[in-house]
Amino acid sequence: MKHYTAFLLIIMLATIMLGFTACSDMMEKLGTISLTIVLDTPDVAVASYRMEGLHDNPNSRFTLHDIVPPRHVLSSLKSGLWTITVTAFDAADMQLGMGSTSVDIREGQIVETTLLVVFDQAVPASSGFTFTAPTRFDSADGRLDGTTAAMEYRLASDPADAPYTACSEGTTILGAGTYLVRYAAAHGLRASEPLSVGVPHYQPIQLTIADPTLNTSKTYDGTLEIVGEVAPGALVGVAGNDSVTVSARATYDNKDAANGKIITVTYTLEGPDAGNYIKPVNKSVAGVIEKKALAISGTTIAATKVYDRSPSVAVTSPGLLAGVIGSDEVTIAATASCSDSNVGSDKPVTITYTLGGRDGGNYQLADNHSEQTSITKAVLTATVEDYSKTYGENNP
Repeated sequence: MKHYTAFLLIIMLATIMLGFTACSDMMEKLGTISLTIVLDTPDVAVASYRMEGLHDNPNSRFTLHDIVPPRHVLSSLKSGLWTITVTAFDAADMQLGMGSTSVDIREGQIVETTLLVVFDQAVPASSGFTFTAPTRFDSADGRLDGTTAAMEYRLASDPADAPYTACSEGTTILGAGTYLVRYAAAHGLRASEPLSVGVPHYQPIQLTIADPTLNTSKTYDGTLEIVGEVAPGALVGVAGNDSVTVSARATYDNKDAANGKIITVTYTLEGPDAGNYIKPVNKSVAGVIEKKALAISGTTIAATKVYDRSPSVAVTSPGLLAGVIGSDEVTIAATASCSDSNVGSDKPVTITYTLGGRDGGNYQLADNHSEQTSITKAVLTATVEDYSKTYGENNP
């Protein structure tokens, strides 16, 4: 019996000692915050408040519902840095305002602090809007669906102090552009932070067109233009009663004379409704630029030559070209030749021309020219060596 009584005394003593140690530990580490909650807009109708506390050790936190401002005492808090947040809600449990403060509690300390609850409208949710582009290039009937009469908007490009315009309930009609949309200040609540939304631009319709009619050949004239006008085909894709016309221009890929040229036809839309459409894509067709014929005059050749076994005749001047366009660079060279090299008078001479220079390849001469010349006999000379002998000797 004595042993049992002693055992109970030991158990009781141990319990008392543990309790004393725990209490001592709590007295060393626990503190109190005396919090004054201040409302920046006192006339806002708040249905409830929620307080949350988060210690710098994330495992220590608390949440208190339905607290009553302005004063609230938080006791038995662990020492260290606490972040206290108070959130205000309306009757529909929608957030009206929020405030937070940080308090560093020391062991056994009572800290007096103030927390300001700021009331702002909630930012509109981007998921609540849909956007529709204007129906025409010249209209401002784009749609911003999902707005309410409690919202307002302005262009994002407007100055920061530009006024907002009230939205319509359900749908607000706007031109294409980027807007800032927010809940307007009301019932003591400040306007919300704005949400950036975009109404897309009108997307014009791509038109097609029937093949054009045009001249695909010309004589070289130093330009890219075709000869004559282009008759564009009929437009395809114009909607309803829209008034749209089309004109066309055709140009060669470059000015030089050649076969297998590329002619590109480009289109221009006109008319009051042209802005609703995209012009037809360019059309490419094959073309030709023929060489331009030049005239030549004043070619002169040697009137006579001495027989030299060659039919060629000296050209004293190739002549002058007529018909070269503008600043084109064209040179002329000439060679002359008889039909044979034999001696004779008034022998026919054929003159052959070659065009050169930067632009010479764009021209041609209609025909080679003919002249006459004479080939005279060559004079022979004999050279006799000077020999001598004595009478009676044989000839050397």
